[in-house]
Amino acid sequence: MRNLMSIVLILLGLTGLNAQTLMSNLASDEKATPPVYPVNSQPLEALVVKNEGTNPTFETRLRVKGLYILPSGQTEKPRAKEAIAAILSIIQSHYLKQLGVTFEFDPEVAVLRSNSNVKDAVEWGNNLNFIKTNLKQDYVINRTVVISVLEGTSGDAGGSFGVLKMTGDFWSSCYDLFINKPYLLSSELAGWSHELGHAFGLLHSEDTKSCLKDLNVEMGKLPNLLMQQTTMLSTVYDYPFANEEKKLLL
Repeated sequence: MRNLMSIVLILLGLTGLNAQTLMSNLASDEKATPPVYPVNSQPLEALVVKNEGTNPTFETRLRVKGLYILPSGQTEKPRAKEAIAAILSIIQSHYLKQLGVTFEFDPEVAVLRSNSNVKDAVEWGNNLNFIKTNLKQDYVINRTVVISVLEGTSGDAGGSFGVLKMTGDFWSSCYDLFINKPYLLSSELAGWSHELGHAFGLLHSEDTKSCLKDLNVEMGKLPNLLMQQTTMLSTVYDYPFANEEKKLLL
């Protein structure tokens, strides 16, 4: 467990969070708009965590890219790219609210077709290999965190190793909200933001507590957190990180 925590600390120490002013106003209903949180007024460069390691070529600015995957036989939703970009914007502002800084994301969502069927495409290893093969420049070389949305699939979402996998079970309901009630979209994104936390290197809060206890750091009784959700809250913006999790991310 101590070794696992060391790996987490090393991973998070090599990547930085930075601010971006891009936020989307998703509401089409003037009477019901989503909350908008002010962006830190500091220059972007001032919020980048510098790499103090021995590898000067390692890119420390943390970027996220949306990837929409169409397994064999699946049809692209007409406004899928817009919806995924909107989801990224809300999650971005959630991290901004919690941390004071946030990640950058590429507003142009990549759309790729897979020869695998929905059952095979959603399997974690297959999804990871698909990303490595098709997004080598972004994921392998530039170390961009990838949010992969797999059309028509089912099962659990997941996040690890710089990848967030969202299945059709999560995606379809969010797409429907984006089309019909965009001002409610933030109410469905706690799972997305949680899995992105895993992609950034966070464990479940109870596991982090156990690891830190071995390092003589006590987290105490855990409240309802993004990485350890015990009660459903109204929007993703209502889920906090524990202070120790913030330190790991920053």
